[in-house]
Amino acid sequence: MRTSWIIGGAVAGLLVLSGCSAGQASGPRPATGAAADGRVRVSVLLDGLSVRDETRGVRFDRDRFDYGGDLDPDGDGCWTRREVLIRDSLATPRIGPSCSVAGRWRSAFDGVTTSDPDALTIDHTVPLLEAWRSGADEWSQQRLVAYGNDLGWAGSLRAVTAALNEEKGNSDPASWLPPLDRCGYVSTWVGVKARWGLAVDPEERDAIERVLDGCDDPQAPRPPAPDLDALT
Repeated sequence: MRTSWIIGGAVAGLLVLSGCSAGQASGPRPATGAAADGRVRVSVLLDGLSVRDETRGVRFDRDRFDYGGDLDPDGDGCWTRREVLIRDSLATPRIGPSCSVAGRWRSAFDGVTTSDPDALTIDHTVPLLEAWRSGADEWSQQRLVAYGNDLGWAGSLRAVTAALNEEKGNSDPASWLPPLDRCGYVSTWVGVKARWGLAVDPEERDAIERVLDGCDDPQAPRPPAPDLDALT
């Protein structure tokens, strides 16, 4: 079962990055401009997102996402962090007792390579707090857990250096962008928000548009709707 989502997720993640060289609420606009191969412009995905100010009235509860626990939907003995390390390894990963993982990784968006899994953390492209303030505060418990452990689409979770993840924190593109491949980063950010039906705030949208204006018309596959039962 792992093989199917590794291959599918990795292909989706590669496609997402291809081609990349005061807020009143507004509803999502219909997406047009799909390419013949089924991909769409990232700008079209962005146009399909609701624009509204972030929600800050409901207390954020990180534990409800159940990330960092022992969730293992496919029953192979590996939980979310280990599954991402297995998927993202550049070399064929070696899996030991208790799903210990040996491999070689390239940290997304800062280019650091390492063979030490302890040097890596798993980054939620759209951080949990950002998701919460963008609509997740109204979700069911199952949907929150599925989001926190989204192994169904490669753009949602990725292995990065601890320093990069700490620097990013809970920031959106209006306050933080990575040192490398900003076109790919905001394309993936938009893809995650489209997959999960999350909103963008006006400043966030403006920042994304500024980055996309400097990109070579990035395109992406339309992200599939999450399968909550499979993810949890």
